[in-house]
Amino acid sequence: SPKTDLVIAWSRLQGLDGFELPRALRGRADTSTIPVIVLRSAIDDEAEEGARLAQAALTAVFSGDTATVLAAIDHVLKVKA
Repeated sequence: SPKTDLVIAWSRLQGLDGFELPRALRGRADTSTIPVIVLRSAIDDEAEEGARLAQAALTAVFSGDTATVLAAIDHVLKVKA
């Protein structure tokens, strides 16, 4: 079966707090080690705290610049390796 190397989630999902996903993954033995990058549209302390509590691997501010997201992905995958 395919293995998931990384999950990328938006911090504000319709009907779902984007930090619920990392918490749910951490709560299952088969997904607890998958790194999660949480993207958000602005820097704010609430989002940083939510990511920390959800044990997200990284949060990144996304302003339409894909280089930021690609750098975050590269960083997390290098740390995981």
